[in-house]
Order: sequence, then structure tokens, then C-alpha cells
Amino acid sequence: MYRFKIQHYLGDPITITLDAEWEQKATATIEGPDFDSFLVTDYMRHHGYTPFGKTAEFPRLAPMDIHCTYSTSPEFEFELLEGDLLPYPPSPGLSKDSLPPAEYYDHLFPAYKQKIQFKSFEVYITQQPGDILQGYTDSGEPWQRKVTHSLGYMRDTSQSVSLDIIVGHQMESERVFMAKPPGEYPVYLLGFSDKAEATRIFHHHYPSDDQTPLYKLSEDSFATMLDFIGSDNDEVID
Repeated sequence: MYRFKIQHYLGDPITITLDAEWEQKATATIEGPDFDSFLVTDYMRHHGYTPFGKTAEFPRLAPMDIHCTYSTSPEFEFELLEGDLLPYPPSPGLSKDSLPPAEYYDHLFPAYKQKIQFKSFEVYITQQPGDILQGYTDSGEPWQRKVTHSLGYMRDTSQSVSLDIIVGHQMESERVFMAKPPGEYPVYLLGFSDKAEATRIFHHHYPSDDQTPLYKLSEDSFATMLDFIGSDNDEVID
């Protein structure tokens, strides 16, 4: 039996209980307010992983998956309430030498529904038009929206960092817009030529109490940024 206390910096603590051994998957039980539970489960949906680099998802998890996902995240306070903290088992052979590079890196990133080519960029689509998004505003109000544009992520050149992406319909546009919601990672919008339209689409998919402004950068600057963010170079590109 394992019990964990997990608290997002925006919410209150919740507990997760698993009636399983350290490496054994079981159905996780969550106790806590809906908003705080959402913060925890939504993070797992986007960033959950096992010690072997594979995607981890609620509700079927092993205790080591919970530990691997939340114990090192700066967004959460994490405490093991019950159960023994054990070392991770050895990987069952997953390595760069045993798998082709593309297949290897797929295990390190969130699951995706489709991979598309947008000019020279590969975009991994996680939400498609017609899908339903659910969440809470900064003040705790629930919201639900239908996806109108493809949502997903791109990987930096070193295949170590992902960037959230919204894909527009104007393939010929050489503009890239960036939004930086408070306390969140930046979101980049490709395929938009009009800032007002990009702003409307962003706020439709990322509702908040504050009207997050959008910034414009060139496609060349964006491509250069992909070469830097996953490297050891600390230069910031404006």
C-alpha cells in the first residue's frame, strides 16, 4: 500500500492511494477538492512518465510512476505518507543503442495523436478540432471549450525540451506569436498572420482571468531558438 500527499503551488494538498507494490500498476484513488485534483491529474496527463521514460497516465499507475512524475517537479510539494521508498528497477533494455532515434525519443515525450509537417517544423498533435478541453480559471471557475485548431507540441533540436503549439491555417505566414500565461510555460502560435486573430484563438483554448498579451517573432528567430533551448548555451533570444 502506498499513499502520497501532493500539492500544486496554486492549490491545496490532495492524497493519492495505490494498493500495490512499488513496481506494480494498480488503480489510483484520489482524495481532495476537484480543483486541486485537476491540477495534479492534468500535470500527469501532459508530463507523466515512468522511470523507463514511457508515458504514465491515471488511473493505472505504479507507485514508482507517481514518485518519478511529481517528486522532482518544481510545481509540486511531494511527500510519501505510506510505503517504502525503493530504488527504480533497471530499464528493460530501452536505450538509444537498441531503438531507432525517433522511436526512442517518443517514449520521453507526451503521447500524441498525429505528427504533421508544418513547413520545416515537425508538430506532434495532442488535441484535434472537435476535441473537448476542460479546466479551471485562476479563480477556480470551471470551463469547457471545443478545440477549433490543432494543439500539440514541438521538440527542440536536441530532442530534450517540448514547446506548446497552436497550429493555424495560414501556412504561408512567416510570423510566430508567443503567449506567456502567468506561472505557465510559453505557448507558440504558428500559421497566423493577424495578431488579433491569434490572440482570440489563444484565449479560446487557454481561458484565464487575465488577458495574456501576445508577442511576435520571426519564423527564423523561432527556428534559431529551437537550436538553443535544449543546449548548454544559456543565451536568450528575444
